[in-house]
Amino acid sequence: MKKILIFTLAFALVLGNGFMMFEGVVASAENVTSTGSAISLNNDVYVDITAELSLTCDTQTDVDLGDINGMTGGIGTGATVCNVSTNDTDGYNLTLAADSAGLVNGAYSIPPISDGAFSVAASASGIGYNASSSDPADTFWFGLSAATDVIATTSDETAFSGDTTTINYRVEVGNAKNQEIGRYDTTVTYTATAH
Repeated sequence: MKKILIFTLAFALVLGNGFMMFEGVVASAENVTSTGSAISLNNDVYVDITAELSLTCDTQTDVDLGDINGMTGGIGTGATVCNVSTNDTDGYNLTLAADSAGLVNGAYSIPPISDGAFSVAASASGIGYNASSSDPADTFWFGLSAATDVIATTSDETAFSGDTTTINYRVEVGNAKNQEIGRYDTTVTYTATAH
């Protein structure tokens, strides 16, 4: 009799633990009772699409603005092309920032122009840029400086091929400036940021 009682208690204990282990599985199943001939259940099927942003610029080649005579002066031009592509429905900003104000050659410099029409006095020099896909002669120019400037923006996703922006650079030395010899340069960083 003792053995039967012990066996019965042990069996009840195992059965009780087993129920507790499987109770969550049973409880998570949807229980549907139907008096008709059809039963319907449903669940969501979904996928999360993440935002992507791509920036390509032809930065493998330096922007060579050419050679300018230091006393008689002249104008030099060049360009860089960047492409931004994103599926972010809030769009993007493309910014530009130089690591110096204007172009630098040791203690000498070619300063940024004033924003607006490109204009340099005969006794001065200046560097500027604009960002467009049109004739740079017809656009507004900005002084090239260490400030971060937005050069392209959108408030929607791009086409798969992206948006192309041409950054035009122009430097001028006046014909009465007497600019010191040497290479004048700066490093420009282009950054694309999703909104």
